[in-house]
Amino acid sequence: MKKVKKLLMMLLAVCVLVTATSVAVPTTQAQAATKYYIKVNRTTNVVTVYNASTNKAVKAMTCSCGGSNTPLGTFYTKAKYRWKLLDGPSYGQYSTRITGSVLFHSVWYYSQSKNSQSTVQYNKLGTTASHGCVRLTVKDAKWIYDNCSVGTKVIIFAGSSSDDPLGKPETMKVSTASRTGWDPTDPDSANPYNKKQPKINLKKVARTINYGSTWKKLKNVIATSSTGSDITSDVVVKGKVNTNKLGTYKITYKVTDLLGHTTKKTIKIKVVDNKKAKITLSKTSVTKEYNSTYKVKSYMKATTVDGTNLKSKVVAYVKKPGASKYTKVTADTMILNKLGTYKIKFKVTNPHNKKKTTSKVISVKVKDTKAPILSGVVSAAEAKTGEAVNLLDGITAKKVSGKDMTSKILVYVSSDGGSTYSSALSTDEAKAYTFAEAGTYTIKYVVTNGVSNASTTKTTTYTVTDPE
Repeated sequence: MKKVKKLLMMLLAVCVLVTATSVAVPTTQAQAATKYYIKVNRTTNVVTVYNASTNKAVKAMTCSCGGSNTPLGTFYTKAKYRWKLLDGPSYGQYSTRITGSVLFHSVWYYSQSKNSQSTVQYNKLGTTASHGCVRLTVKDAKWIYDNCSVGTKVIIFAGSSSDDPLGKPETMKVSTASRTGWDPTDPDSANPYNKKQPKINLKKVARTINYGSTWKKLKNVIATSSTGSDITSDVVVKGKVNTNKLGTYKITYKVTDLLGHTTKKTIKIKVVDNKKAKITLSKTSVTKEYNSTYKVKSYMKATTVDGTNLKSKVVAYVKKPGASKYTKVTADTMILNKLGTYKIKFKVTNPHNKKKTTSKVISVKVKDTKAPILSGVVSAAEAKTGEAVNLLDGITAKKVSGKDMTSKILVYVSSDGGSTYSSALSTDEAKAYTFAEAGTYTIKYVVTNGVSNASTTKTTTYTVTDPE
């Protein structure tokens, strides 16, 4: 007898449990049933709610239908269940019966515990995955449960995305590391997702960037939702880095996930000049006159990459003709008092990076192109006919730079006051010249530079008389 009583008690408990999990909300407030009607596109797995009075779409939900197992047609909801025993057995929250065994309900749970929802099945939302029911997030299932009275019209059809006027909402994914978990949209205050926030990982984002480079605002940025999904593409960046202007820029990264949770982080990015300074030579080789004054930093400009003038920071070194080493130049100008090629080396260091030094060399070729110096030529002299005269006696020539040019002196003789001259005399002829007739003669002395056509000319007037 005791065993029978015990058995009856157990059966009664089961009945109470089944009743508690599957109790239907009675059909009440019939007028409210016409406030909305619902269309289910079983092909695209989208639920669209319409205002029954205006036929305007007011809400879209992503769902999982069962393909051909979800019947086509027009139905009216029959009942509602806070928790509903499903196949498996499994359980669904906020269930609304559409027709027969087909219901709106949350993604199923292994038990009537809110942390026992199948994570794998949750991630199937938006795809064909059910046995015929219309699976929803808890949030969406609850919306229908709360807002659509029993008797609400439901149209199930097989259409295309063009039949979904509000489109298909994005559904977040959850981690499947655990077989079960909470529905992240469950409004229960005990939902652990309420305390979770999106994360923005900026560890690999460069805090310095080279001048003139390309700044990509999301490079190395990683953002994850409250459920751990990658939402980097949803990051909103406030601020901009101008890589063509040195300085520090404040950049704020902000992201909001599908739960409406927001996270933001702010960092500073500095545009730096890590390149060598630029030395520009308008000429790499120039020719200058011997003994002229040369401005050391002629033909040269020096700038940083952003155009800052560094000419005053340039240090010059010179290697003079015949020298083997460079020496530092301390003056702004120098006297080019040696023939040959001066090598002037310019060096400048980037003020933003002392390890970056630039150098360039200009060649300064020094030549003596001026008219030579002709000495010893007198304005007047006397001679006798028939006597040999050394017309070069005491006459010398040299370049401005000092090179002896005496052997290059050319001597010409004119007997008509300089109107016409003889051909140039040879050196021997000039050193033993004999005037054949008495008279006045003009002796012209010419010496040419040789490097250039510059020349010096001087004359002596000879008065020639016959011997007594």
